Amino acid sequence: MKYLYIAILSFLFVSCNSMEHDIEQDLQIPNTVHDKQTISSFLWQVPIEESSILKRKKLSSLHPILYKDKVIFNNFELSGFVALDQESGEVEWDNRGSTNPNYVAFPPIVEDNKMYYVKTGGIREINLDNGNLEAGYLWPNTDEYLDIRINKIGDKIYAPLGEFKMNEKFSEWVSCDLDKISIQDWSHNFRITPAENNGLKRIFHKPQAYRNNAGQNLMIYSYVDADKDWKVHKDNMVAVNLDTGATAWELKEFVNYPLENEAALIEDNRMYVRSGREVFCINAENGEIIWMVDGFLVDDILSKGGGIKIKDNKLIVCGLQKHIFALDKMTGDLIWSLKSDNNRSDEFAQGSVYNTANIYKDKLYYISAWGSLMVVDINTGNYSRYHLPTREKLKEYSVSLFEHSFKDQSLIINEEGIAFTSDGYRFLAFEVPVD
Repeated sequence: MKYLYIAILSFLFVSCNSMEHDIEQDLQIPNTVHDKQTISSFLWQVPIEESSILKRKKLSSLHPILYKDKVIFNNFELSGFVALDQESGEVEWDNRGSTNPNYVAFPPIVEDNKMYYVKTGGIREINLDNGNLEAGYLWPNTDEYLDIRINKIGDKIYAPLGEFKMNEKFSEWVSCDLDKISIQDWSHNFRITPAENNGLKRIFHKPQAYRNNAGQNLMIYSYVDADKDWKVHKDNMVAVNLDTGATAWELKEFVNYPLENEAALIEDNRMYVRSGREVFCINAENGEIIWMVDGFLVDDILSKGGGIKIKDNKLIVCGLQKHIFALDKMTGDLIWSLKSDNNRSDEFAQGSVYNTANIYKDKLYYISAWGSLMVVDINTGNYSRYHLPTREKLKEYSVSLFEHSFKDQSLIINEEGIAFTSDGYRFLAFEVPVD
């Protein structure tokens, strides 16, 4: 009996090892490339502010937008936006100094020739052709404010409405037709109070639009129900039929980590959502969870990471610091997994939050924590990294740049493979490396 027991244990041990081996055989293991390569040739370089060329400015290329022949950057320290010609770098318009200096946390919503965003609890509308501020006002009730997590649903802007008071009394959505933003024609929708919600305050996240198979307009968003001290907090997701006001479907407490507060990524009827260490594919028609991957696979924080991108059959997931991986978008099966060394923060995905991660052809481009440009082959996970020259000299200004990099900057790539970003001293345009 003793020997039979030992034999069984041995069989199980071998079987487990064989199963692990099979998984490794199926998984593409990336060949990491640590050799730094230099980006030293630019199509153009334009000083962020000529009068202070040696003063590095953080977040100087925030939320880049490609509009017609322009690339438009938000510059936090200089309080506004600047539009540059994509081909020449010539300044098309510059409204820096005309808006207040508060941080624009979420990318503006772009529709036709306008962009919309929230600052200091009020809405802003800017004309992308000339940079003029066409609407800009605080919320009329001084005890309330517009939340930054706005989005366009149909022909309206939807935004959560909050209160400045410590004991918040309600949560609700407000909406306004795009052509009526300037006259402040807002409607109030779906108000809920803690008294109606088991004593819990409801916190809305950024919504997403979806038109279902019946032709009905849904607004899908995640939300948190929490008590005042945050000792109780429940993450949920809901789809609301905007045509009828009814709930189309709802997922209650289906995650083990906090959900991201960004809008879900939707392709066809599949919706991709991240929590702290989970990825879900959800049927946008009915809320059915099609597949999910969890902490057994994920070795990073995803809800605040570099984002998720779709390319062909792959869902590319960028973690906050060290883990990037590709899943089959239909099944959730792991295709490749790239983990950076914990001791090599120059390779971390941090810094690619919001508009840093881009896909051009078969490459993923993002800015690492130390300000390198990372280039990942989305088919294999192989990667290389690029940096700016050390102590680069600007002859026209008779200065050398010290410790300049892409750190704290954003990145956008146009259809011709031209990258637009900043090193904190200059706005830059260059051809993306493809090797």
